[in-house]
Amino acid sequence: MTPGARVQSAIGLLSKILPIDGQTADAAVRAWFRDRRYAGSKDRAVVTGLVYQVLRQRGELAWALSPSAEPSARNLTLAALVRLDGLSLVNITERFDGSRYGPEPLTPDEKAVAVQLVDGGALEGAPDWVRGNYPEALDRPLRAGLGEAVVAEMTAMIPRAPTDLRVNTLKADRGEAQASLDAEGIPSDLTPMSPLGLRVKSRARIAESVAYRSGMVEIQDEGAQIAAKLVDARPGHTVVDFCAGAGGKSLGLAAAMENTGVIHAFDVDSGRLGKSKPRFSRSDVKCVVAQTISGGDDPAVVALHGKADRVLVDAPCTGSGTWRRAPEGKWRVSEQTITEHETHQRSIFDDAAPLVRRGGRLVYVTCSVFAQENQGQADWFLERHGEFQAMDVGKIWGDVLLGRSPADTPYLQLTPLGHGTDGFFVSVFERISE
Repeated sequence: MTPGARVQSAIGLLSKILPIDGQTADAAVRAWFRDRRYAGSKDRAVVTGLVYQVLRQRGELAWALSPSAEPSARNLTLAALVRLDGLSLVNITERFDGSRYGPEPLTPDEKAVAVQLVDGGALEGAPDWVRGNYPEALDRPLRAGLGEAVVAEMTAMIPRAPTDLRVNTLKADRGEAQASLDAEGIPSDLTPMSPLGLRVKSRARIAESVAYRSGMVEIQDEGAQIAAKLVDARPGHTVVDFCAGAGGKSLGLAAAMENTGVIHAFDVDSGRLGKSKPRFSRSDVKCVVAQTISGGDDPAVVALHGKADRVLVDAPCTGSGTWRRAPEGKWRVSEQTITEHETHQRSIFDDAAPLVRRGGRLVYVTCSVFAQENQGQADWFLERHGEFQAMDVGKIWGDVLLGRSPADTPYLQLTPLGHGTDGFFVSVFERISE
């Protein structure tokens, strides 16, 4: 592909991703290149890199364009090429050349915008939402969750996230898995907090490795590993993974339980839950019963009332903690979205609470950094459900994880800046009465 064709491909992809109801970036990129098999690996790297640059730093690019131009796919790509890649006006003109596969030539107005971008200054004096590259409308809820470090925290979400792996102890220990990967030219480091984690040093195709195909490792962020470990599931337990999705945390729970006891993996989405079965098979997990439910009044749920040692509620949320991986997501969240999730999460809390036996635990997890979805919900649950008390996550940490707990409250909030993980919130509640 010519340089112009690469630019046009990025513009075309962004036009599919940028709308609030647009495709996810990963899905759009996969489909785009599936239909363009002539594109080489370098073409894919350049186009994908440009697309993700725009998505990760959309705030400052839109600010640089304003008020001269709208933040369209074409204009944001132009701004990225100038501000982030440092291309000159001559370089830009060469790419916007009107060739068969390239973008149309710059109009006089666009040339003026390009000149403005070339001469544009740094971000000194820009508002926090520009420097942190997040929507202005989210400044208040983000600040409630992240405090005055909001710009630094959000800046830490701009770089690409590392690839973390969870070692499946039903198949191997961490040393064996690391050695297997290393033998295939995939070097890794041990994760500092999860005793099951490996952090890959390269951009290797993990899914093609022997370690992955044999079920020795699963791709999972260290934060998600930590959340699953804090469930403290033990051999012989009855566990309910109430929002199991594709089964990522059920896999970790099964290993902790040494494939004994039973895990009821429930979800209302049969499509997502269906994706878990090949994963369970590959990992040699035999203690999971996966079942689609209609809701909290489903007979399968009611039958387990008062019987579960552990109930994990990995609640549907905004996904704000995963914006390193899906940067388009932050431009699709509003305060109304957060409130809608809050209502749904409370309903799930009410449905899950009756499952827990006396002395058992309910573990509430989100991949969010919004206080409204996190501590606010935990506090609400305690006010509503006097039969539960909050447990100190830090004390549980010492039994199941490495090092000292970073939590300074009974709850745990992980962030990319503070902990090198995705953003995760974990709270644990023990049932103390009927």
